[in-house]
Amino acid sequence: MSLAEEWMVRGTAWAAFAACVIAWMRRSRGWWLAGSMLLIAHAVCAFQFAHHWSHAAAFEATAAQSGAVTGLRLGAGIWVNYAVLLLVLAEALWLWFGPRSHAARPALAGRLLHGFLAFIWFQASVVFAQGVPRVVGALVWGALAVWWCLSCRAR
Repeated sequence: MSLAEEWMVRGTAWAAFAACVIAWMRRSRGWWLAGSMLLIAHAVCAFQFAHHWSHAAAFEATAAQSGAVTGLRLGAGIWVNYAVLLLVLAEALWLWFGPRSHAARPALAGRLLHGFLAFIWFQASVVFAQGVPRVVGALVWGALAVWWCLSCRAR
């Protein structure tokens, strides 16, 4: 993968994360839709440049990365990534086309979804990242934790 291609893969992932964080902070369906589109763009870039449109290659790359980090070669993480794509897109569509029913859903449903997504993004940006991206990820998550604690105190 060329440097430009790697930047496209990583850049779309970070942009998706940023858009979804802004959406969460501002409760903005427009930002959430942008984040979901950027996440889809990330998946397209990853499949185009890293996996050459091969699910088997994506599965193997996921297994290798999982093995390097955890010692367990589990390629099933690719299915978790597919689930994240579907969940983020479904949330965006629900926000856009059914805002009243979305607002009426149980608060626990939103907390579970956002908690799951935060867990996945933490894994991607800190646990499975290497070098500078890991440091940046840790700093971003630290800043988000401070913001969250301060916003909870303000309530």
